[in-house]
Amino acid sequence: MGEAVEREDTAREGAAREQHGEWHIAQTAKHCHACNAPFLPGQEYWSTLHVSTEGEDASPVLVRRDSCDACWGGAAEGIYWRTRRSENKADQNVVDIAAMHQLFLGLLDDDREEVEALRYVIALMLTRKKILKPVRQAGGARGDLVFKHPRDENKRLRLGAPELSEDSLERLKTQLGDILD
Repeated sequence: MGEAVEREDTAREGAAREQHGEWHIAQTAKHCHACNAPFLPGQEYWSTLHVSTEGEDASPVLVRRDSCDACWGGAAEGIYWRTRRSENKADQNVVDIAAMHQLFLGLLDDDREEVEALRYVIALMLTRKKILKPVRQAGGARGDLVFKHPRDENKRLRLGAPELSEDSLERLKTQLGDILD
């Protein structure tokens, strides 16, 4: 049920774009909006899309709902289609964000130069997942980052953008591959 609310909120955020001829359509859910049962790899389910004008500003937004076969009752309005959850492992989130966060915290105290690039890339990943909170971009074109410190939000953590040669980029790619596997 919580995911359905998130979907509607996400759709409302796109309402401003709708005014310019663009509509935001939420991505496929990982769970049924009614019973919250997860969609397993290869499982078929129903998706509906309808225009809603509910809410404070009554602006039209697109609302998407994904339903398992047991909860599907047909579409009273809008459009609907049958779809399937991908069986491809590459399409599934394989990164354990909590483990990446713990790794990042462990790397904070490591001053070795070879760890600098790994720490920076993991920080970017955690920022994208909204685990780290950026305060500002520090170095202009250089790409340095400043975050609220993950151990003390009253402090700041500055991560300098690493200088990466082709060889060090290959090593970083291998390190990340080893961590993510």
